[in-house]
Amino acid sequence: MVGLALAGVALHLLIALAPAGLPRINDIGIDLAALVFALVVALLTSFLFGLVPVLRFAAIRVVHTESGRTVSPSHERHRARNFFVIVQVALALVLLVFSGLMIRTFRALTEVSPGFVRPTEC
Repeated sequence: MVGLALAGVALHLLIALAPAGLPRINDIGIDLAALVFALVVALLTSFLFGLVPVLRFAAIRVVHTESGRTVSPSHERHRARNFFVIVQVALALVLLVFSGLMIRTFRALTEVSPGFVRPTEC
C-alpha cells in the first residue's frame, strides 16, 4: 500500500514537472489490470511460502529410541532448506547471465549509428 501511494505521488509529481510539449501526457497512469495482477501474485507467493513451514512442522515424526531420547529424521528436516538453496543459486545464475547479456547488448547499442545527424555534428 505504501508503494502504491508513493507511485501515485511520484506520478503526479512527474506529470507536473513534464515539459509542456509532451504528447499524451494526460494518458499516463497506474494500470488497474497490472495492479490486480501484482496483488494476485503477491498473495499467491506469500500463501505458498507461508505454507512450507506449516507442512514441514506438520509432517515431523518423532521417533523414540530405547534410551528415551527423541530423534527426528534429518532428511525430512532439511529437505525444504536444501530446495530453497538450490532455487536461490539457480535464480542467481539466471540473473548473472541475463545481466551479462544486457551489458553486452548495451555496449553494442552505443556503437550503432542512430540514423540521423546529431546537432553537434552540423
